[in-house]
Amino acid sequence: MNSAAVLNVSKLCLGPMTFGEQNSYEDARAQLNLACESGINFFDVAEMYPVPQRAESQGKSEIYLGRWLNEAQVSRERVVVATKATGPSGQMTWIRGGPTSLDAKNIEQAIDGR
Repeated sequence: MNSAAVLNVSKLCLGPMTFGEQNSYEDARAQLNLACESGINFFDVAEMYPVPQRAESQGKSEIYLGRWLNEAQVSRERVVVATKATGPSGQMTWIRGGPTSLDAKNIEQAIDGR
């Protein structure tokens, strides 16, 4: 049986958009542990996080979530991770030179970490 067919997704989602800017990894780990212990298995990040957006911290929310999944040995089959690629905004030029469109090429580069 396909495990995706039996995955129960929590009604609540934790959006760690502050992890890496307003929250340290230790704060993030405590919040993620509490969320997991409370039955939350749905996490929503974005390549532009954390907020406020800065080149120096860009991507840390995803990094912190991945580090926690690894360290806590959370089965990847038990969680849902949503993420988003950065589209055109006229800002955040440190992400792929400031995307001018949200097309297949831009999405593929975001997936590949370019």
